[in-house]
Amino acid sequence: MKQVVVISGKGGTGKTTITSALARLVPKKVLVDADVDAANLEFVVGAKISSKEQYSDAEVAYIDPEKCTNCDLCRQNCRFDAISFDGTTYIVDEHACEGCKVCEWVCPVGAVEMKSIISGYVKRSDTPYGPLWHGELTAGRENSGKMVTYLRERAAEEAMEYGYDWLVIDGAPGVGCQVIASVTGVDAAIAVTEPTLSAMHDLERVIKLISHFKIPVAIVINKFDINESVAAQIRRWADENNVPVLSMLPFDRRITDAIVGGKSPIEIGDPGITDSISKIWDWMRSFSE
Repeated sequence: MKQVVVISGKGGTGKTTITSALARLVPKKVLVDADVDAANLEFVVGAKISSKEQYSDAEVAYIDPEKCTNCDLCRQNCRFDAISFDGTTYIVDEHACEGCKVCEWVCPVGAVEMKSIISGYVKRSDTPYGPLWHGELTAGRENSGKMVTYLRERAAEEAMEYGYDWLVIDGAPGVGCQVIASVTGVDAAIAVTEPTLSAMHDLERVIKLISHFKIPVAIVINKFDINESVAAQIRRWADENNVPVLSMLPFDRRITDAIVGGKSPIEIGDPGITDSISKIWDWMRSFSE
């Protein structure tokens, strides 16, 4: 089984659009939406949830009022100001608590204990293109990288059990923990960008990240015709850094309408668009030979 991740240094470049197109082209694959802060691949590929489970990877402090002697040591030693006193009871702010356990350590009567909290939900959906694993972080929760790793593990288990050949991962934008968790251990990466200076700058950052992990990477320039001068700059930079540019897709209102309608760009039926996206799949296939 081969794993390919679609990433972008900047949000809004068309990463999920490209992933949805690959969902139509790539046979025998499991899809993963690794943008758990704002997952949206499910809306484009017609996902129907088949299972949903609670996900917990964090602990927060709980202060037992029956044991607490109001010594105030927990509040005084909390570096995150997560503990407050209302005059009778000590209260822990679950969103501010980092689970460092200092309060548990300093409590002289053992009134503090750590309790698991629900960080979000892990979902498996059926789509016309194959299984989709995606997640949803609860508002205010962190550790999105851990959830991405867990999603990839579950997706890989299903792929191995049922003989799927590909894991196609729709990564998050940026270079943060979600992205690092998305790219670690993959066979190849596709970086989607657009011809703006901010997107070009962020592309350079994400390519640097990919290079750190020694992962083969190629570039797709989406909406290249909105600024052909910057598109040319991106191509020159790619040539100088030995990064292939696989495709240059034009801005086309039909693609936008297709995505809004929950369809893949391939379904437009435009030979030029289909050919451009097929070049990405041709590049991917070189890693399975």
